[in-house]
Amino acid sequence: MNRVKGLAISLTAALPLLSGCEGLHAKPISNATANENPAIEKVNWYSPKERAREAARQDRDAAQVSDVRSEDAAASAIAYARTKIGVPYLWGGDGTKADGGRFDCSGLTKAAYAKAGIDIPRVANDQYDTTDVHPSWNDLRPGDLVFFGNKGDSRSIHHVGIFIGKGKMLHAPKTGTKIRVNDVHYMPDYFGATRVA
Repeated sequence: MNRVKGLAISLTAALPLLSGCEGLHAKPISNATANENPAIEKVNWYSPKERAREAARQDRDAAQVSDVRSEDAAASAIAYARTKIGVPYLWGGDGTKADGGRFDCSGLTKAAYAKAGIDIPRVANDQYDTTDVHPSWNDLRPGDLVFFGNKGDSRSIHHVGIFIGKGKMLHAPKTGTKIRVNDVHYMPDYFGATRVA
């Protein structure tokens, strides 16, 4: 007997075994018995109008959760950056062991948001473009990134800090300084802001 014919006979003999689960599907499955949780079971029997209402409610809940998470991320970023106050500035510093735990301005903001679980680009002008949300001065919230450069040219941005409220930012200023808090407008070329979270 050749191999192919032998394999065909073997498979034919196995078919009854493969279809032995028919008994499991002999009775129709009912959600009424499958779900012991009456709240879940109730959703299964909603009318189309009730389903639409329930979907809208869930969307509202999801939006509220997202807002809370954003606020938490911003708060986490600020809290991390606060632990670095007094650390000397290092141009190109990412806070690594090789950098002696030191940062430059965009290295600090990147590390702060990484601590909050959000990855942003390394360079300040790229950080400005990381989202399309650019709040006005009156709409700034703690955690927003504030930038400095020539108005109308995001590629000119040369500095970034983290807005912490009351017109102040936490930032790594420049060589010879330490990470600190300053009024945002102590620098004359405020460019704008980006909301990361």
